[in-house]
Amino acid sequence: MPRRPLRKDELIEKMRTALGLTRYEALLYLALLQGASSPREASIQSGVPLPRIYDVVRTLEAKGFVSKSPEGWYRAMPPRAIATSVLARIEEESRKRARKVAEAVEELELLAGRLEVSPGALVIEGFYNIVSNAVEIASNSGKVYLLFTTGLGRGESFLRTIITGFADVMPRISTRVLVAGKEILGNETLEFIEQLGGEVRQSPCVQVDMIAGSSGVLVVLQLHDNMTGFRVTPGIPGLLKRLDIIWDSCTQPLTKNG
Repeated sequence: MPRRPLRKDELIEKMRTALGLTRYEALLYLALLQGASSPREASIQSGVPLPRIYDVVRTLEAKGFVSKSPEGWYRAMPPRAIATSVLARIEEESRKRARKVAEAVEELELLAGRLEVSPGALVIEGFYNIVSNAVEIASNSGKVYLLFTTGLGRGESFLRTIITGFADVMPRISTRVLVAGKEILGNETLEFIEQLGGEVRQSPCVQVDMIAGSSGVLVVLQLHDNMTGFRVTPGIPGLLKRLDIIWDSCTQPLTKNG
């Protein structure tokens, strides 16, 4: 069934939320896309007041949505082309925010010192809560095992998020990823793990999704649409030694090209 074209007001709202434009910017871009060839014509077609046209079009130019034409006015860049500028802007904003997060975390760690987690068992609900607990276990362990099956709906994304979370301390951590099958991780994720100094092996003994280190163990389950974790602090006696035996029994490490 063909998709229904969006009404103009729906399209303007989508351009505002998805592309980061103001209402005037979205209206003017549409007018230029539809061939408005002068400031007055663009004002009439878009509804943007003529005294505002030049301010708005310069903002669109700065965002990569329009460029100057040989005649001295502006032309709309093709919709597919503006996706590149939008994604580049999102990536730049993400990097800036990531730096601010890292700076804030450093200040908080200086204030709080090393937090001690009370021993015991906890049930943890939700993807992001589980990620935080997994990163804490990995960061506070000299060796960490990450076991993954096909049981998690966000398994590969989950793994990448966890490893990114403790990437800064990975040089001092032995990071070992055990997967139940080769098909679980794509080449991009394998390369990502290799670049950060981790190692991946395959074993039929992997039957559960788990993060295990000396500071704790977190078993992760996918229950319908919800991700649930069961955390034990500190680690389970003898578990790491058993995982060492499984690791040593594996064949060659999985690599991007292998």
